[in-house]
Amino acid sequence: MKGLEKISKFARARLNRGLPSSLIYFVTNVCNLKCEHCFYWKQLNTSVEDLTLEEIEKISRHLAWLNNLSLSGGEPFLRKDLAGILEIFYRNNSLQFSLIPTNGYFLDPTLTVLKKLRSLCPKLKLTIQVSLDGTREIHDRIRGVKGSFDKAFKSLEALREYQRNHAGLEVVTNTVVNNKNFEDVLELYRLLKERFRGMHVGLSLYRGGGFGDNLLPPTEPQWQQIIEILRQQERGEMKRSPALGNWYHRMRTDYLDYVNLRALHGEVSPWNCSAGDIIGVLDHNGDVKVCENYPPFGNVRDYNYDFEALWGSEKAQVMRRLVRECFCNHPCFLQASTSYYLSNQATILLYNLHKNLSLEFKKSSRKKHFLELQQAQSGS
Repeated sequence: MKGLEKISKFARARLNRGLPSSLIYFVTNVCNLKCEHCFYWKQLNTSVEDLTLEEIEKISRHLAWLNNLSLSGGEPFLRKDLAGILEIFYRNNSLQFSLIPTNGYFLDPTLTVLKKLRSLCPKLKLTIQVSLDGTREIHDRIRGVKGSFDKAFKSLEALREYQRNHAGLEVVTNTVVNNKNFEDVLELYRLLKERFRGMHVGLSLYRGGGFGDNLLPPTEPQWQQIIEILRQQERGEMKRSPALGNWYHRMRTDYLDYVNLRALHGEVSPWNCSAGDIIGVLDHNGDVKVCENYPPFGNVRDYNYDFEALWGSEKAQVMRRLVRECFCNHPCFLQASTSYYLSNQATILLYNLHKNLSLEFKKSSRKKHFLELQQAQSGS
């Protein structure tokens, strides 16, 4: 059944009137924290007005089917009509999945939204992603507000408890790895895995653009050290549930690790990026982008909220051509690119085949060398 669902989603995404089936929507530019790694910091807490529910309704009518909607910010749960936003896309665009990253500072508003969504969007599959950038001292330093770790951890505990009785909700964490927290990441990972059994603990590379002094991505050896330890633990978990999905997930994860390493070197992406095709970005003020890393090519307010007309404009085509020459480690765009492009899925399979054959060859060579050495020693 799951295989048929994936085929159906793939087909719908490719036959979607040329419109994105995944959308990242920055619902607000208001935030209470001052995260050093935030690429969006120049836009935060300005006087530019957010799109209203009435405007969002108009935009959604010019979109087709939406498989995934990520509501970002700012801090999304500072927007009081967040449940109403999701209901619009759920009703008009048959929204399937939504991801909401949060700093975890506002537990009561978060629970209020979740309770509203039970009746407004009963079949929506929702992921709440709590951001944690290290253990208490490191997290608070990077986030710029003392006590932010305790707030986030308390919210994580409450939301994981709420998840137990509410199907369709998943609560996870994510950590942006940089040169200021990489030494703390493994300790945080162990803490979360011990406290929250079975929870997905995500890691993403710092993408640049933040305001922190001397803030950089981890070095290649630092990133490899973290990844090797984490992947060993993940494979141990997969052995206890050896489904085909886990098999492909492992291959995709291995390949994305390789892509991230290329990004650290500033190398052009080795595959086709889905930015401007399967996935796009809508900003809080109506600006539209092919990718978060690129400037807007227009504003829906100037197109009478006709997203389709703006998406198909010549300005959009220019930005799409530029995307083909970039390198990226953005997890949302990598996810879309691996889900809906057959050429990328073939690349993943070929990469893993070559990798495994190389490993087998090395093992065979070492074994042959060992046997030859034994024979030489016995002969002497």
